[in-house]
Amino acid sequence: MALRLLHQDSSITISYDYQHDWLYANWTGDQSLESVQAGCLRLLDHLRFERCSKVLNDNREVTSMWSDASEWVGATWFPMMADAGLEYFA
Repeated sequence: MALRLLHQDSSITISYDYQHDWLYANWTGDQSLESVQAGCLRLLDHLRFERCSKVLNDNREVTSMWSDASEWVGATWFPMMADAGLEYFA
């Protein structure tokens, strides 16, 4: 992957893969509703800025449950991402 780092903090690293035209989100460590919301909104900003339609979402390094955020993600964030042009999410 030819990745360019766009954002990195203790809970998420967001990179852009110009070769495949997708955002790569690598979630790490303990997550809470607040950290998931903050990371998701950053991802939304980068999706819009890069005019990208694909996200590769990696949560293999998450060390806590984030089930409390799943309702917000499904009801709020995914529709926002779709409105911003998201077509593929894996």
